Amino acid sequence: MPRSCPGMGGSEALAKASDGADIQEIPWRVEDRSYHYQVRTSVVRNRGGLEAGKLIVLIDITQRVQLQEQLRQMAYYDGLTGVYNRARFMSLGTSMLIEAASAGEPLAVILFDIDHFKRINDTYGHDVGDQALLHIADLCRRALRTEDLLARYGGEEFVIALPGLTAERAESAAHRIRRELAAQPLDVPGGELRMTASFGIAATAGLGGDARSAAGLAEGARAEADAVEGAGADAGTQLKRLLKQADLALYAAKQGGRDAVRLAAVGGASA
Repeated sequence: MPRSCPGMGGSEALAKASDGADIQEIPWRVEDRSYHYQVRTSVVRNRGGLEAGKLIVLIDITQRVQLQEQLRQMAYYDGLTGVYNRARFMSLGTSMLIEAASAGEPLAVILFDIDHFKRINDTYGHDVGDQALLHIADLCRRALRTEDLLARYGGEEFVIALPGLTAERAESAAHRIRRELAAQPLDVPGGELRMTASFGIAATAGLGGDARSAAGLAEGARAEADAVEGAGADAGTQLKRLLKQADLALYAAKQGGRDAVRLAAVGGASA
């Protein structure tokens, strides 16, 4: 069996079936359509036990692979905007926090939502409300770095994790998104829809007792494998604390008149 054939996207590592057959899954692309095949290769022996040839069976597993991808999309991504969902953010954000602490670097989170979003739905309908969410998700993708983690946190609320950034640098990123949103209205029937958003920010470098927590996470990242699980639990707790701080700062931005950015201060107050 050749390692690749015309139209194939390459071959994957061989596996062994319970009957001893070699199993290989191969993607195959024809123009704009993708196919996936499972190739099972087994030895055919004669009555004396000597190898007489090989039996090759080609099985179309395209539907199975597509279903697996659909399930992965549902598990990891928001169905409307295509960005990560809340559960995936918590998982990846926890890993980010461990890596940042191990490297001795800060990590900031931005929590923001669209101002008066209910009014948009009531005035223009839910279809336009969905377009507004898509518009903001696309705008954030363009404004953020490739290493930043964007997710839909729920409803009209989004969350961003920014590795390596202090709260002050994250504040600049939030203002950039806020300005872009103001400068790029959404085209709707009858004119343009101008939107604003309110932002709350928290960072590991700006939370009272988290310097000790970060040091503990860094130590855990360098320890043996049996300590990694504990470090992950600590990071998960710290991420929830950061989000709580950012949520308080977001509330302060709303109370202060909206279309604003607020930083979480030590002790949970907002600056």
